Amino acid sequence: MRWRTRTNGRTERGAAAVEFAFIVIPLMFIICGIVNFGVIFAQQLSLDNATRAAARAAVVDSGVDVVTRADTEFNGALARNQAGALNITFPGGAGATCEGSDFGELLIVRGEVTTNVLIPWVFPDAVLPGSFDLESEAAFQCEYS
Repeated sequence: MRWRTRTNGRTERGAAAVEFAFIVIPLMFIICGIVNFGVIFAQQLSLDNATRAAARAAVVDSGVDVVTRADTEFNGALARNQAGALNITFPGGAGATCEGSDFGELLIVRGEVTTNVLIPWVFPDAVLPGSFDLESEAAFQCEYS
């Protein structure tokens, strides 16, 4: 019995390299997307923590500037690729502290920041933006006058 070693002079040498070339580009897009999502998600969690800490500091009247407290909390975490500064506002009626407010009034702290992606996209901004606007809001009840 004879074994055929070739079929019409064609071999399958290099087929794995061609298949790898077809798969590596989409795989890299998926990995870059996962990394970018993870970094942006971590920054959102950091922003949530910073606004909550600032609102709590304002409610307990610790004598700490609320904006400074939020900046310290946010910049201490993974905030190295933010595009703009952390913007803190007080949309509620209580203001920056509970001093002079009514019992039960809400002190609201709102934080906003624009962050860039860690690994730049090759797509235009209309398809996938290069920066994202993150928002967070924390509300605590004033319990003293």
